[in-house]
Amino acid sequence: MQEYILQLLEDMLSAERPQREPFEEKEYNNIDNLEKHFEDVERYLSGDYEQKISTIIGFTNEQFPPIDKLTDNQMLSIVEGFDKLLYSYNISTDLPDGLAIETAYSLLVSTLEKEVFIGEGDGFWMIEFCQYDIAKCPFGDLCSCKEFEKYHNERSEDKKSDEETLF
Repeated sequence: MQEYILQLLEDMLSAERPQREPFEEKEYNNIDNLEKHFEDVERYLSGDYEQKISTIIGFTNEQFPPIDKLTDNQMLSIVEGFDKLLYSYNISTDLPDGLAIETAYSLLVSTLEKEVFIGEGDGFWMIEFCQYDIAKCPFGDLCSCKEFEKYHNERSEDKKSDEETLF
């Protein structure tokens, strides 16, 4: 299995998007760059951009071994390589620190079926796995959705209090 993992990591490295010129150095006063930017904006707003991540990076679910066939170190290597590959395409994932490696691995592999927008510019597509519903959160106690719910409840109570004061 280790030989397969090493080949998979090498393939992910080869599939990375070539580095592009950093944002600060681009000339947005150049009409061609400005036109590309507006083309990206129009494509995004039209919804005519949906591509599965698997199509973009050239990997399928079947290429990633099942969890029960991997060691923690192998999963960690794949997670790090996969995350770096996604980042090269301006795709970022929101995984909390301290997350079990099995959960991180499963969630990252599941992104292959997600549809994203990849533009020519410098914008990032963030993949969030939490829908801010504590009962359905894949992160359990590690998630910030508890803080979101607490904030939401406090705001609701403040709003009720304000309404009661008005009447």
